[in-house]
Order: sequence, then C-alpha cells, then structure tokens
Amino acid sequence: FRSALRECEARDAMEIDGAADGVPNENEGTPRSVSHAESVEALSMSGLPSYGEPILVARVTTARGVDADADMWSAPDCYVEISWAGDVHRTATADDTLTPVWADVFDLPLKAVRDHGHVPPLRLALFDKDVTGSQRLGEATVVIDSFVDRDSGAAAQGVYRRWIDGWVRLERPADRDGAPSTEVRLRLLVSA
Repeated sequence: FRSALRECEARDAMEIDGAADGVPNENEGTPRSVSHAESVEALSMSGLPSYGEPILVARVTTARGVDADADMWSAPDCYVEISWAGDVHRTATADDTLTPVWADVFDLPLKAVRDHGHVPPLRLALFDKDVTGSQRLGEATVVIDSFVDRDSGAAAQGVYRRWIDGWVRLERPADRDGAPSTEVRLRLLVSA
C-alpha cells in the first residue's frame, strides 16, 4: 500500500478499475485514467455518506487464491471481517465460490486516531462460513499510518478523496500450512 500511495502522490490522474467499482466501462476490467475532478464527482455520486469528521472508507472487493480444500463438501462460503480501532465489520457471505466478490463499503471514523493518539492498524480476516461455525482461512494486518495524519485524523497529503487500491496477502493459519496463498483486494479512501 505504501507504493500505491507514492504512485497517487506522483500523478495527477488515478487509475480506476471499472469492474471493481461496479461501473462498467468500454473495456471492462481494463483500467482507465480519470482526472481528479472526475474521481471526486464519481465519489460524490457513489452514495458514500459525507460526515463533518474525516472517515476512512474501506472496501473489500474480491479474493483470489482461495483454498479449494477449505470446505469438505463444496467450494467455500467466504466472508471478510475488518477490524479497526476496536470495531469489527463483516462483509456479506459469498456462497460456494473460489472467487468471491463483495460490494460492501465500511465507514471507519477517523476520530479514533485522535482518541488513541496513533493510527491503529487495519486487520483483515477471511473466513469460510459453515453450519457448524466459521473457519479462518487467512488474516493480515495493514498499516495505514501513511494515509492518515496521526495528530488531526485527517488525510495525509496527496490521498484525500483518492482510492488507494491493492492486493493484501493473507497469512495462513498454522493448520492450513500447505494451502495456497490467498489475497484480498482492499480499497481505501480518506474522506469527510
């Protein structure tokens, strides 16, 4: 994510993958370049709420490399939990698939930054939901201190209202040692 931040700071345009946004473009799946004004307009039209306080908007869009052997009877029923500053948020369950897709958007108030005096890490965990309980398939901690000013809780320079997009490699639980590497696509944005 740090390299993605540097790329956003170094250019005037940003890349948006239309398929991940749920907004198809002419070449679906092919990144297209949009101006900052267009990205702000798209954001305001996206239905994301606007608070007086800065917020961290987090979207988990998809996963790849999900362990096919995670569920004995079928493909896994995957969901992701996002933990930040003591709060836990959960995506919907993507049933019976090795390539789950989610459309969940989570608003994480940056007031927690001022309350804690530091930027808490963002924790992701991928689960397979079963009738008998959920099995953890992987987890990761994402350090986001370069996105947020720890004193004010506002966006760091160059990232305000810009999506930071990347794949996060999950660490496998010890009992899944031979399982493939799983990655979750995470998109972050600091807004007000």
